[in-house]
Amino acid sequence: MLTKPDLPDDALIACVRDSYGVAARTLEYLPLGADFAAWVYRVAADDGKTYFLKLRKGQIDEVSLIVPRYLRAAGVTPVVAPLSPTRGAQAWATVADYAVLLYPFIHGATAMQIDLTNPQWIEYGAVLKQIHAVRLSDDLRRRVLRETFIPSWSRGVRRLQSTIEQLDQRDRHVRELAAIWREKRDQITQIVERAEELGRLLQNRHGAFVLCHTDIHLANVLVDSDGRLHVVDWDAPLQAPKERDLHFVVQSAIGRIPIGPPEEELIFQGYGPTTLDWDALIYYRFDWLSGDLLEYGKQVCLVEDASQDGKEHAIERTRRMFERGRAVDSADALERWRP
Repeated sequence: MLTKPDLPDDALIACVRDSYGVAARTLEYLPLGADFAAWVYRVAADDGKTYFLKLRKGQIDEVSLIVPRYLRAAGVTPVVAPLSPTRGAQAWATVADYAVLLYPFIHGATAMQIDLTNPQWIEYGAVLKQIHAVRLSDDLRRRVLRETFIPSWSRGVRRLQSTIEQLDQRDRHVRELAAIWREKRDQITQIVERAEELGRLLQNRHGAFVLCHTDIHLANVLVDSDGRLHVVDWDAPLQAPKERDLHFVVQSAIGRIPIGPPEEELIFQGYGPTTLDWDALIYYRFDWLSGDLLEYGKQVCLVEDASQDGKEHAIERTRRMFERGRAVDSADALERWRP
């Protein structure tokens, strides 16, 4: 989030000390990310170490913390896992109605902010393969959700599409978003219908499922000062076909760096030989578009305490989705590139 939460720094410093045993010296708010229910800080400790602190509002699925820890223990070292509290029985700490998560701090930038080298594109593919090759324990197989191919966001998009014109048009943010949805009504309808159509088709298939990150685009890959890659934000792990993650690297136009054929070739050099299910690949692209449309729409129209900055950010993100060569175009590109 771009706007700092209404929570005293002293309360967070005390929480880090009491729950994680870290003597925090300073706390710096970082206006980063597109998650409207999360806020992040850089923590400098007395011993010279630096940590990444994440606040979350709302329910946390403990599996989202257990999975990256499990992957680290399994030898997938590029995965960044949350630290375990040193006190208390919970998997995270709390302050007021916020969950407090502490991570090692990776000094560097996201892969979306820099131009990856050829070896780094290859490494990106190799990391994806490492994650997909991990065998979950029996307990985690029971706890990590499995793909159903029922588009979870489509119904919400349909509801918002049918009511957005009836919302309070005196709110300029609602008015601006409604104008975009009105202008793009046919495209939004096609996005939802295509996700639902492909979902019905895929429900009758029984291909191999692997552990998927589900949001492993370049903004969730950090590049440290030595050029190594690190995967962050394991908020929604899923057992699903590999295409759940691979749709981010085939004809992708997420962020400022599109992934085209040269980059894809390097990524799959690292991933290794594989056969793609294009119906699944296209399904996940349209389903992801539905999710972003709904998330941005809710932030503007349905979240009562949403900040002005958050609303404007959501409107700008929605507008960019439909720009030439961006997210919506990338879904159509997948349809055209189908072998």
